[in-house]
Amino acid sequence: MKIPYVIDNQTYRLADILNALLAEHKGRSLDVASAYFTVGGFGLLKEGLLGLGNLRLLLGAEPTSGKQIGLRPHAGNVTGLIQHDLEALPFDEKTLRLIEDLIAYLRRDTVLVRLHDKEFLHAKCWLFYSDRSGQQLLFDRFRPILAIVGSSNFTAPGLTSNRELNLAHKVLLDPTEVEDREAAYAVSWLSDTKPSERITAENRQLLKSEVGARAIIDLERWYERQWADGRDFKEELIELLDASKFGRKEYTPYQVYMKALYEYFKDELTVEAPTSTRSASTGSTR
Repeated sequence: MKIPYVIDNQTYRLADILNALLAEHKGRSLDVASAYFTVGGFGLLKEGLLGLGNLRLLLGAEPTSGKQIGLRPHAGNVTGLIQHDLEALPFDEKTLRLIEDLIAYLRRDTVLVRLHDKEFLHAKCWLFYSDRSGQQLLFDRFRPILAIVGSSNFTAPGLTSNRELNLAHKVLLDPTEVEDREAAYAVSWLSDTKPSERITAENRQLLKSEVGARAIIDLERWYERQWADGRDFKEELIELLDASKFGRKEYTPYQVYMKALYEYFKDELTVEAPTSTRSASTGSTR
């Protein structure tokens, strides 16, 4: 497929591009870095993600105020945002099934999740690998062939509706991209020689591929450094999902009673809210 260089959710939606890529990427590897992750983001890419050979998901946190810039993120930044997102979701069968699918997916041995909480991680990156045909070794990546880097978080708005700016770096160019008259004209002032006289079409394709490869190689090295600095977050993420109103975690009668009291008197309270619980009778959570 021909992948646009600029993906802004206006001319091209990132969710559409990623789904098209994932459809051609079955059984292969994907690395993702995002400062924010939501169930809605997973839902948009679910079918393609389920078909991957393996996934590494690196999560971080963005500063929520000017006072936090330059400081180490609080441990609850990421978990608090995920909990807030879960609380805001409608309690219906569609969402319940989606979260069940997400929990089952995260429990796969081929899915790893880490949290980068040493500093604020503002980066967003999708790194696609061309794995060996028929390989069986876990995370035995061959080489990265495509990267998308930009401003879109792994959320529904970030993938579809926010006015984002993401750039694609690729090794395998579409044949129509080799002879790019507009790009050739843009750099024609650098030389008195016409582009067609300076270089053959075949050599031009190789040169353009090398530029994309250089960016992707550097991005892969960047990802490995951030991944090494992160800590395992997979079980914590599963626990967050399972402890929500959509999960299967059971609460004691006392916890349900305290939650009911809080919901009744919360407008009169000034203390911090208790940990989220759910009630079979109300099906609600905060």
